Amino acid sequence: MLSILLIGPNYPKSNLTKKMQIAKHLAKYNIKPMLLESEKDISSDITIIQKFERLLKNEPDYVVAIFPKNSLSDSVNFELGYIGAKYKLLDNKLLILVEKNTNVKEISHYLREGLFPQVIVNQYSTVREMVDHIRRFVLTHD
Repeated sequence: MLSILLIGPNYPKSNLTKKMQIAKHLAKYNIKPMLLESEKDISSDITIIQKFERLLKNEPDYVVAIFPKNSLSDSVNFELGYIGAKYKLLDNKLLILVEKNTNVKEISHYLREGLFPQVIVNQYSTVREMVDHIRRFVLTHD
């Protein structure tokens, strides 16, 4: 079963709701969604980074970064940089989804142009469009 790490801001709460909806849809297609928010806390998780590293030990097949409009993207930029630098998991495995009418410059230039020069960026309006983009991405890269 393929696994996909979904990362994106959780605030406002509608962003987290969208990630959870995407995860539910992907599971219907036999794709295992991985979300930091769904990982149970264990006593050895002293920091969020430790929880994140525990999740990454499962080495997702793909990473999907979601950039909704009117949301801070700093955490997503940090997570992508961390994954790329520490785990080298992003070669041809990264899909960026940007909500329509979002300023694409919110994705750091370093990520967009430097570290991941072959990143695929798609725009979306609905959860359904996001799921369709993810499925097409997986089918063309698997």
